[in-house]
Amino acid sequence: QGPDRYAFDTELASLYQHGPRRGWLRNLDATTNTIATATADNALDRHSAFNPAATLTAPFNAGQELYDVIDLTYPNLGLNAATRFRVIGIALDYSRAGRPAYHTTLALARP
Repeated sequence: QGPDRYAFDTELASLYQHGPRRGWLRNLDATTNTIATATADNALDRHSAFNPAATLTAPFNAGQELYDVIDLTYPNLGLNAATRFRVIGIALDYSRAGRPAYHTTLALARP
């Protein structure tokens, strides 16, 4: 029904790392340019929701759970209080070298 509509969204980090690639999505309900653009934006968000953006190793935290949203602050890396990540992976590491200690390694993605 009606004219065809095309919209695209770009993830620049992936473009620089892997080169130009396309993922095609067909949505017959996208009857306006606004809906087509929103569909492209949402498809990119769903695709990149579980791609790790960072890894954090910290002292053990027993309360950390999958899919928690955390705020990271580290001015030297340009991370301020508004920098949020979602926990998509948790690993518990135990080291006996020197002083025994438990560490949590978190795989983080942008929410």
